[in-house]
Amino acid sequence: MSQQKEKAVEIFQDSDFGDKLAFTVGTSYALGFLLGIGKGLRYGIPKSFKMPKKLIMNNFFNSVGKETSRMGNGFAAAGLMYYMMAGAMNMLFEDEL
Repeated sequence: MSQQKEKAVEIFQDSDFGDKLAFTVGTSYALGFLLGIGKGLRYGIPKSFKMPKKLIMNNFFNSVGKETSRMGNGFAAAGLMYYMMAGAMNMLFEDEL
């Protein structure tokens, strides 16, 4: 391989900001979603089963849905903020400008 082609390959390999960002945010969202399922299951089970079955199921699924979306979005936002701050710090304190 010539020097010019090798340099072009190196430049392309170093410009994967979007891939790393998507991986970080996606992984954070999936982890939050799974933890939200557990939390929703915990809060979704009623203390008393003296309600109609339809109301029990509605309460259960609402609780699971609310917690999964809340936790997933929160974790994804935290992952996005972490990655953006790390990118900014890298850009500001990089030796080679």
